[in-house]
Amino acid sequence: MNVTTAVTRLSAAVVAAGLALAFAGPAFAAGTPTPTVTPAASTAGRISLLRQKCETAITNRLNSIATTTGVVQANAHLTAGDRSSLLTQIGNEKTGLSALGDKIAGDTEPATLRADCRDIVSDYHWYVIGLPKVHLTIAADDSLAIVQTLNDLATRLQSDIDRAQQRGRNVSQAQADENALTAAIASGLGAASPVPAMVLPLAFDNWPAAQPVLESARTDIANARGDFENARTDAKKVIADLRALVPTPAVTATAH
Repeated sequence: MNVTTAVTRLSAAVVAAGLALAFAGPAFAAGTPTPTVTPAASTAGRISLLRQKCETAITNRLNSIATTTGVVQANAHLTAGDRSSLLTQIGNEKTGLSALGDKIAGDTEPATLRADCRDIVSDYHWYVIGLPKVHLTIAADDSLAIVQTLNDLATRLQSDIDRAQQRGRNVSQAQADENALTAAIASGLGAASPVPAMVLPLAFDNWPAAQPVLESARTDIANARGDFENARTDAKKVIADLRALVPTPAVTATAH
């Protein structure tokens, strides 16, 4: 079982457990006298307990949303379009959860309260869709900045290779490593750049249909990171190749 599936099932189980604890009759050992509780008082207590659990679940999500909003606003590499899209979607999720919280606060019928509490995890998949969507979009846009840095480095190294070749040096190994560098950069860009378009359209209530899309996006980001690591390694090789082409100064013996 993967992490996102486990989180979803755990969330559903928590709500289901809360419902069971709140509305199931208390179990007593054989021979233990059952306390006398008036039906009205018992029902009111169970409703209060369930409402508290559901309001806590909403508060936790709203706190996470607030923190994530700050992360999106502060990230320097998000494109303007991706930032705007994320902030709009996060804002809509906040508005919906806040309205649901207000409704739960006013619920007086157990059946209505149970249904509204279930909506927290059935309609607002913040943890398994919202947060991954934000993290994957940020990772993809961060990759664009990495590509720019690596491309600048590759350009400077190619210029050094060309100058060495003009001086009559054998640059075949340096050029081969430079070619590998540029190929790795292109591969990383190709893996990361489609991710925002994959994940941003996912609706927050579209689970489990969103799961394979998110898994594919995670794989793409992981592949991009691997390509960028390979590019850094190739860049180091090119630098070493160029240094090896520099003639060693002749040492003249001095008579004493």
